[in-house]
Amino acid sequence: ALQLEAQGESSLAELFMRHAWEADRNNRFLAFSLVEFMEARGASTEALKLADTAKTLPGKQTSSQYALLARLYSQNVNLDSSKFYYKKSVEASDQNLRAAYEYALLLEVIRDYDELMRIYGIMLPQINFPRSMVDRQLLLLEKAGKDSMAIDLLTSAYDAIQDPEYRVSRTKLLMKQGRYEESLSSVHEMFAENPNDSMALKFQTA
Repeated sequence: ALQLEAQGESSLAELFMRHAWEADRNNRFLAFSLVEFMEARGASTEALKLADTAKTLPGKQTSSQYALLARLYSQNVNLDSSKFYYKKSVEASDQNLRAAYEYALLLEVIRDYDELMRIYGIMLPQINFPRSMVDRQLLLLEKAGKDSMAIDLLTSAYDAIQDPEYRVSRTKLLMKQGRYEESLSSVHEMFAENPNDSMALKFQTA
């Protein structure tokens, strides 16, 4: 089955995987492998029925299995169960970025912004702080009144990729919080890099 899958023969591979699972119905790995084939061809309802059986079988429980369950529950419009298994997937491995990203999309849909902030906190350092996602996290933190966490995020983002926009945003927040010594230190860094930095001059004047 695995050899056929590697050769792109998905239908035959699924057939052989089904034979393998039918020969050993208590095998969790084989059951979830078959579920993956079924989900890949769009049979989400059929796949979920088998997945509900697979999750009760003995064997190693993995982040990818939980993510597959979450995806199938989402496709079958059971969002509560989908959220439950996405959370278990991320808890089992915070390196499973596909699961974390899909979980974030679900959390946007159901508007669970507290959990979404937590997931962004896990994802952003691993994907090198893309601007659009950082902006979304900053907006969530602002609405939650968590300016200190926003400053920490901008500090980490700037340290990681040296984007001057992150430092400017951080300086603005430091000034907003009245943390003037830290904001002035940031301004001095700007001047050290560019003595003609007009933004730094505006900050220093303020």
